[in-house]
Amino acid sequence: MEFFIIAGIALVFFVAVIVFDKLMTSSEEQTPVEPKRARNKKGQFKGDDPSTPKVNEAWEGGKAPKPKKKTVRKKKAVKKTK
Repeated sequence: MEFFIIAGIALVFFVAVIVFDKLMTSSEEQTPVEPKRARNKKGQFKGDDPSTPKVNEAWEGGKAPKPKKKTVRKKKAVKKTK
């Protein structure tokens, strides 16, 4: 009987730890960081240095954002008249 009581307490503790961890990580994921353009001392945008192909100096963090997909509109079908 003692085994079931100890196992129940351990299970409750385990679930509480998982729920607490999930709550803490979900609050961090809700604030996505948008990439920002890097600026010089005058406040002007910096350019990318072509001699460093793996790092993009024009963006803070060294990575440029992915380009957004363009939406393609479908052409309407033309009705044939006789």
